[in-house]
Amino acid sequence: MLNKKKEQTVSKKVLLLESQLAEREKELMILNERLHKTEEKLTFTQRIGNLGSWEYDVEANKRPGHRICMRYSMLSLLKMVYQKIFF
Repeated sequence: MLNKKKEQTVSKKVLLLESQLAEREKELMILNERLHKTEEKLTFTQRIGNLGSWEYDVEANKRPGHRICMRYSMLSLLKMVYQKIFF
């Protein structure tokens, strides 16, 4: 009789855990979809604004070159040189 009660208790706990796991998986799917949509919006706004994003490696003291970022870095440099020369 005692073993039967233990089996029932374990079964209830297993069902509870499975239910909690299913709920958490559902939440994660929703959050993942929201993240994906946010990334799409960011990519779109960067593209229409001719902007980009990059990471900075503090230890190596450099950032990986991104085509758009490099172009704007060069444009900024040229603008600064132009202002120094002509103004």
